[in-house]
Amino acid sequence: MYCLPNALPDELLFSRIVRFLSVSGLSTSKFLLTVYDNPKASIHPYLTAGLNNLAELSNEELDNLLYQQTLAPVFMSCLPLHANEIYLGLVSSNNYTATRASQLSCVREREPLSLKCCPQCIKSDIGNHGVAYWHRSHQIPGIESCSKHPIWLEHVSLPGRIRTNIGLPAIHDLCRKSSQSSFELARYANKFLSTKEDRCPKISLDFYRERLRELGYVTKHNRIRRRLLSSEFYRFVLQLEYPSDNLLPKTSVDYKYLSYLLHENTSQQPFKSILFSYWLNCTEPIGCDSAAHTFCPVDDSHQKKVECLTLLRKGRSISYVSRETGKSRCFVKSIALLANLNTRLKPTKLLPSVCKTAIVLARRGFHRKEIALRLSISIGSVEMLISATIGLVQWRKQCKYESKRRRYEHQILRYRQKYPQAIRRDIKSDCNAAFFWLYIHERVWLEDNLPIATPPSPPPRFK
Repeated sequence: MYCLPNALPDELLFSRIVRFLSVSGLSTSKFLLTVYDNPKASIHPYLTAGLNNLAELSNEELDNLLYQQTLAPVFMSCLPLHANEIYLGLVSSNNYTATRASQLSCVREREPLSLKCCPQCIKSDIGNHGVAYWHRSHQIPGIESCSKHPIWLEHVSLPGRIRTNIGLPAIHDLCRKSSQSSFELARYANKFLSTKEDRCPKISLDFYRERLRELGYVTKHNRIRRRLLSSEFYRFVLQLEYPSDNLLPKTSVDYKYLSYLLHENTSQQPFKSILFSYWLNCTEPIGCDSAAHTFCPVDDSHQKKVECLTLLRKGRSISYVSRETGKSRCFVKSIALLANLNTRLKPTKLLPSVCKTAIVLARRGFHRKEIALRLSISIGSVEMLISATIGLVQWRKQCKYESKRRRYEHQILRYRQKYPQAIRRDIKSDCNAAFFWLYIHERVWLEDNLPIATPPSPPPRFK
């Protein structure tokens, strides 16, 4: 009967398997056949399945392997909806069940699968235990610094198929000092990983919302200031000085990075939850005089409208208001029209009489190009007048709908008068656009005016 070697401090279960195979001389295929009933099974390095059988080989409790020697606590805490599925997948001998339950294939942020090691830890392990091994805390996705030494971790790529052939970590002479922020993040992630099972922290939307409200990133209308939040969070991410940004936001306006994290029932990379919760715990509330407020003024659109109206009522020109507020001339013109400040539209061609004529023609259903041609103004000016008139856009949409309905209905009726013997298939082929538009929007009328459907007749049978 085989027996796995005793676990060393912070050793990964996958590392114990590698040590066992290197010392015992047992072939990998025979070991896989014993544990997984498949000589070609692929073992995941930090979500190692088959814990039932591995617990028997190590003479340890199953939960001890799960919570102390794999990264299951991280995934189960960050993905509470899939926690039970992850647990059952790791207990079973199916290596793919736990991998699918971890939801890593469903997220945008990914990193190449590899094992990480700290050069300083390797030397300490050889001096204290006589052998180097893979540490569990180093394998947390997205963590690039050692939690004991402020040193960048070295990535070791895994073999394509039989991953146990990677062996144990080798000594590295080059030690690169990591940033202080990445070191503190690694220490936080290590505490997150070593939390006891009964006190395992649950990442929840309520925690995020409450903390964001305390920090001042939620408005009085319960809306998240996403521009301010993204810019401040990206400023913190730059301090990590990560060599790769696979799991980090790309820019200060990468709103999707946090927007999905702040919605319920979404599968996200666990590292995002660790990174965001660490930032929420270490950041300070924003003050009223914070320079970050310039990134996201509250109710910016409303303030701009008020500012435009104030300047227009003081007699300022359209160009002057546009320069002072930073808004386009069309925006300022639309504000002037809504406020009935037509005098500020001079000396342009949009005189009150021209505007009135354009609106009358638009209400009668004339095309905007034809209106512009008749009044010698631009098509954009016509569109602006239509948009600024309350209810006119909906009226023109309704007119267009009714016009298309009548045209297509008459097309179907004329076709039936011309070809009385035509069947439904002929109408569908020759009046394709009319048929499908009416099928989507006026299906009742279409069914009432189509020929009676002929039942299908089976081919004759020959005895």
